[in-house]
Amino acid sequence: MIKVLIIDDEPLVRLGMKTIIAWEEHGYVIAGEAGNGVQGLEKIFECKPDLVLIDIMMPQMDGLTVITEARKRGFSGKFIILSCVSEIEYLQKAIRVGVSSYVLKSSVNPQEILETVEEAAKEIKKDRALSEDAQEVFKESTDQFAFQEFLNLILKKVIGDRAEIEEKMQIFGFDQSKNAYLLVNSVRETGKDYRKLLYRMVPVGCSMLEEHWGTCFLNFEDYLVQFMAAVSIAEAEDIAFRLRASARQYFDVTLQTEIRRIDIPEWDLAGQYEDAKRELSGSFFERKEERAELIPSTEYASYEKLSAALEMIKNMLLQSRTMTEAEAKKVYAGAVEYVMLIFELAGQKSIREEWKGADTVLEYFNSLDSFEQVHREALRILEKCYEMAGQKGFAEYEDELTDAMIRYIHSHCNSRISTKDVAEHVHFSVDYTCRYFKKKTQTNLTDYILKLKIYRSHKELLAGKSIAEIADLYGFSSGGHYLKVFKKYEGITPGTFVKKNR
Repeated sequence: MIKVLIIDDEPLVRLGMKTIIAWEEHGYVIAGEAGNGVQGLEKIFECKPDLVLIDIMMPQMDGLTVITEARKRGFSGKFIILSCVSEIEYLQKAIRVGVSSYVLKSSVNPQEILETVEEAAKEIKKDRALSEDAQEVFKESTDQFAFQEFLNLILKKVIGDRAEIEEKMQIFGFDQSKNAYLLVNSVRETGKDYRKLLYRMVPVGCSMLEEHWGTCFLNFEDYLVQFMAAVSIAEAEDIAFRLRASARQYFDVTLQTEIRRIDIPEWDLAGQYEDAKRELSGSFFERKEERAELIPSTEYASYEKLSAALEMIKNMLLQSRTMTEAEAKKVYAGAVEYVMLIFELAGQKSIREEWKGADTVLEYFNSLDSFEQVHREALRILEKCYEMAGQKGFAEYEDELTDAMIRYIHSHCNSRISTKDVAEHVHFSVDYTCRYFKKKTQTNLTDYILKLKIYRSHKELLAGKSIAEIADLYGFSSGGHYLKVFKKYEGITPGTFVKKNR
């Protein structure tokens, strides 16, 4: 098997590259992926791929710089550039740094990619008689399978000895300085066989754990299980959110997740698993609306990036034998729904009017005459979503420092968090942290913290909790302080808000 690494800053492109082409059927394995140049360079030496598919224009480090640095450090694998850029200067630079081929995204199709990869593969096969890399992939997959079977035996209560579990966890590479988390996922819908869909989600779940020790597998009771090591519960919650979003967008199913922290000395995996199952079985009777908040840049793209990605996906889907037009429409509908979720636009009448009487985006897309019309309508609706998001105050940011700030604020919203706390978390002064956040998000840091607290408190208000209880829950100094802040950002009192929304 020839190992392939995908480096592109657009998640939709990476997903399309991985799923639309049947890599394994042609003798290839996707060894990993990266979302920017710096991560990509690290992945090259971590995964040791034979072939790298790489974009040119990426944040932190562009593709040509990645290739140049990799060559300097002794990487001898092949590179194929996939880019929207067609200028002759980039072609010349690509040739100088030893790129095997250069393919434009605007005209790419699965067959063309496979043919281009095959040409590079011929060069790779000439350089080696015995594939040591293929043996390494086999060893890794065998180790992963053994680990998953070991976890299954624990969940079945076949293995229960704490000393044996601890010994094996160390053998499989568990870091004792971190916490262990069990994430149990199940579909909300009943009456249908979702086993095949859950099985297809396994590699997606595994890819999300690339930066963490752990694994993802479909267990003996058809639960999608993730077991991971992390510093905090926030990291586990982030993985759970991303998996739910991917399930909804790409597989058209809604996942319900229960997260359990594992007591390391006890290694009570089986007990926590049973507790998670009980919670999941009860949650089927609750249809809770999951509302989104502003999330880090790794989770969404600008309109320009998303539209370029859809253009590429359209070209690939229309010429692909592995996906039908109906499945393609689901991808487009998922992209629209995901953007609406991120920017809290699901209830906007002006957006729903775009569907011309249909109840869902997919229903509207199915009513259109051609896939080209679906493509145009998706872009038009997305453009309006981004325009309305800008009017609501959402702003783009694409850097790790702002990412870290946002994640910290979201995970500590239910406390007396201050700008000082955020500054200490990112190891900068309060003044610099506030200025940097303002520059990147066009939002005052204090305002963002308070707005998030008020936004999250809506559900408690509608559930009938008292002002004093809510103020205490979200770290306000008093009920009066909460009332004052609520009126500042909502323009009305909590009582009026409850009357209007009930």
